[in-house]
Amino acid sequence: MRIISSLTLALTVAIFGGCASPSHPVVELPRPNSGTFSFAQAEAKKSEIFSLAQSGMQTDWKNPYMGFSVHITREDEVVVYHGTFDFIRSGKMSIVELEGVLTNHPVFGNPLGVLVTCERDPHSSPTFARVVDLLFKPYVQIFYYRRA
Repeated sequence: MRIISSLTLALTVAIFGGCASPSHPVVELPRPNSGTFSFAQAEAKKSEIFSLAQSGMQTDWKNPYMGFSVHITREDEVVVYHGTFDFIRSGKMSIVELEGVLTNHPVFGNPLGVLVTCERDPHSSPTFARVVDLLFKPYVQIFYYRRA
């Protein structure tokens, strides 16, 4: 019985080892023209987001700002969820529709907080790169789970 429990634990770690969990820190991607980073400095660090931990949607994450979460599925589709306001569109959508959500979301002088998660390797996801390019704006603070 002890051997079966050990094998089950080892298999669980092997399968879910790349998934974000509380052991993966949530970090902020440097924001362009934020007062801390110039656009050029933030742009030079933008590729850091490609070190994110693959994960499912993180509905328990507490956004320090108003905003929402964006998830890239295994099928490379965009899902917006966990928004501050009920009137902001959520669910599966195109990049153009995500741009509409971004444009229409109220900001009230603070950055818009957006958590980005991805179920697949971000290097192999054309959608992931497009989402990051879309969100990389002075008024958007991107958050992600960094791989340990």
